[in-house]
Amino acid sequence: MLGPVFEGVSNKLGDKAKFFKVDIDESGNIAQKYRISAVPTMIIFKDGVPVENLAGFMPEQNITNKVNAHIDESLELIFDPIVKNIISELE
Repeated sequence: MLGPVFEGVSNKLGDKAKFFKVDIDESGNIAQKYRISAVPTMIIFKDGVPVENLAGFMPEQNITNKVNAHIDESLELIFDPIVKNIISELE
């Protein structure tokens, strides 16, 4: 249910931020590392550090506002090395 919203935000923000989906059933180590107990959960990373956790469904505009609040010239949503490996396999 969040998938289309997540995709909409990604399309709206374009190159300002990177968005990735991770299946926590297949990547339990990530869920454990970031203490994800609710699905869906979004984690906003800035300079490789988690800066905000968003749990549960949120409307597209709310997610856009949350991500925009963390965007500046040096921002790239970067995940830790474990997630980077998963992402590189998906791309």
